[in-house]
Amino acid sequence: MHATETSDGSERILDAAEALIRAKSAAGWSLADLAESAGVSAAAVEAEFDSEWDVFCAVIHRDEVDWETAIREAAYESATDRVMHLLKACVPDYDWTFWIELWSLALRDERAARLREELDQNFRDLIEELVQAGVESGEFTVEDTRSVAITIATLIDTMALQATLGDTTIRPNYMLDACVSVTGTLLGKTLSLPQLGEGSS
Repeated sequence: MHATETSDGSERILDAAEALIRAKSAAGWSLADLAESAGVSAAAVEAEFDSEWDVFCAVIHRDEVDWETAIREAAYESATDRVMHLLKACVPDYDWTFWIELWSLALRDERAARLREELDQNFRDLIEELVQAGVESGEFTVEDTRSVAITIATLIDTMALQATLGDTTIRPNYMLDACVSVTGTLLGKTLSLPQLGEGSS
């Protein structure tokens, strides 16, 4: 994905849109509702976005860009630490609402299907980038970095989906331990199981 420049007004509108999507789904509101929620005029919203779909795309793109940037810019020297940082970053909040909305829309909407494919590819690319760095540094033993990246991404997606839906079995430490254990096996390296702290088990 490509980050887009946004004005303060756009950020305010997107913040309001995030709240609407969480509360009413990706298609349960109108641009007029968004204007009211953001405390701006309908004309201000329409000047930034042509449709509710454009707003949804902007929200999920912003969310993904911010997350991927944080992973890439994290100050870790080793590939192992960077992979662990990615795994831990996927766990604590369990907020994959936007992804669940997108997956649902992608079943029947070609635009959503294309966006889903783009964002999934970006997520897998990021993981493969970290895995490849570990192979080059001698930390990981992996022959097919793409397959490993796809497997790790799919594991994270599946467990995060269950957690976001409120599955009481998939608690933070359970999810993190499972992701770390499986990822370590795939990378040919034993990874230490971290703890998220009290209240996360």
